[in-house]
Amino acid sequence: MDKVKKVFGNKLVVAILSIALGVIFIVLRGGVIDVGIMVIGIVLLVAAAFFIITYFTSKAENKPVQNIVFAIIAAAIGILLLVKPAFIAGLSLVVIGIILIIVGVLDLIESVKSSGTPRILSLIVAVLLIVLGIVMFFNPIGFLDIITVFIGIALLVNGIVMLLANASQPPSVSEG
Repeated sequence: MDKVKKVFGNKLVVAILSIALGVIFIVLRGGVIDVGIMVIGIVLLVAAAFFIITYFTSKAENKPVQNIVFAIIAAAIGILLLVKPAFIAGLSLVVIGIILIIVGVLDLIESVKSSGTPRILSLIVAVLLIVLGIVMFFNPIGFLDIITVFIGIALLVNGIVMLLANASQPPSVSEG
């Protein structure tokens, strides 16, 4: 545990990891999300296998049936995530887009009913939510590319700032 704290407590290592992840996000774009979805699919399949194994190896007389039900559902979702990661990513963004449009419209209606300075801010936020929802609904993959590049740039800048901050600090003397 101390080694883990030592490695991740080292700002230089974190800065380099941040830069590396930033570059990966910028270069791979939507591929990063596909890999993340596939990792979740693998985790679900492993969980399903674990629940099936524990169900059949359990010595208990009243075995919980929900373990088998969970295993079947987890396996089905895991397989779907592995087979169609891009579809799942796009579908998720479409659903989020629909939710944002609904929330934006409800916020817009509420902000029209109110008055004062918060009303202007509420109107702006509501319109932004609606626009974001429309973009996500009609162009989920393009939105995904934009978001991953944005995250990549943020990670890259964060890593560079950390490197510069680390370089400007004098080395610490550890007591032995």
